[in-house]
Amino acid sequence: MKLTRKQLLEMNNNLRDLGIERDSRSHLNCIKIHPAEGEWHFKKKCEICRELYLKGRPFLTESKSGNRQYDVVDLLNPDGIYIIEIDDKSKEHLDAHKVVKRNATTEKV
Repeated sequence: MKLTRKQLLEMNNNLRDLGIERDSRSHLNCIKIHPAEGEWHFKKKCEICRELYLKGRPFLTESKSGNRQYDVVDLLNPDGIYIIEIDDKSKEHLDAHKVVKRNATTEKV
């Protein structure tokens, strides 16, 4: 995926606004696997990433901002933060939510 200069500037501005720092382990459009992830969680993360990739939207996975961890971040959308939730007691999936940061609401994905 080739990004335009405008998209790169927008992406960097969104990263700064979200408080996410990229380091040598942050690769665009790569899906990181966490050893504690369940099968459903990983499949949902792949599904979200594939959708973003097919739309030509760069993303990061397992991004950190302070003490928060985000499963997927759409880098061209300042509200494009995805958190995949599971019920810790039963280990059953609850749902994936797109977290809308500006007004602190969530949308079902």
